Amino acid sequence: ASGITDATTLATIKTSLGKEYGTEGLANSFKQMTYIYPNATNKVAVGDTWENEYSGKLNTKNKWTLDAQDANTTTLSCTADVIMTVKDANANMDLTGTQTTKAIANAKTGFINTMEVTGTTNGNSTIPMLGDQKIPTKITSTITYKTIEE
Repeated sequence: ASGITDATTLATIKTSLGKEYGTEGLANSFKQMTYIYPNATNKVAVGDTWENEYSGKLNTKNKWTLDAQDANTTTLSCTADVIMTVKDANANMDLTGTQTTKAIANAKTGFINTMEVTGTTNGNSTIPMLGDQKIPTKITSTITYKTIEE
């Protein structure tokens, strides 16, 4: 539907999108949506905290807090230290920073209703074609996840 007819361009786009939206990418996205909870053997009350880590292209060391809970809604917040390492043929990034998360989930199912992740990372990027030249890089992002009800 893109209107692109060049076979090489289509193959490149297909490979790129497959990594992000293929089976493994979607499984990792689901993993991201469940790492917010404490170990199943740990019971927590409002105000309690727990720590965990998430690993991938973005590695985080998280400190979660159960902010509120009632029969319908669970509200969590998190502060995290972030290490982002991206290595590919076109560019490499080595960044560190912080992020905050606010998640509101269905207390009965555990599924996230909304989650907002705000972060800032700084460091350097390199482009193999430019040799060892380091390019100062800063990424500031806000990502909002929301369950869509049909």
